[in-house]
Amino acid sequence: MKQYTPFVFDSYENHTLKTLKDPKFLPDLLDFSNLEKDNINEETIELLHPYLTLKTLKDEDIYTPEVAAKSS
Repeated sequence: MKQYTPFVFDSYENHTLKTLKDPKFLPDLLDFSNLEKDNINEETIELLHPYLTLKTLKDEDIYTPEVAAKSS
């Protein structure tokens, strides 16, 4: 079940759709997977932290290893 999170802006139409249509997207993604996945810097980790630590209104974790395993 999807959960409404008020401070996260839905960027699908503005950013994600453009990214997915870019012909370089898949090669860039594969390059990242093969070459850069272990080189994520501290700034990127800091930017991801709020999303990885989101809680439900009942103070339950939203992002868990089980959720990550089910995502595409």
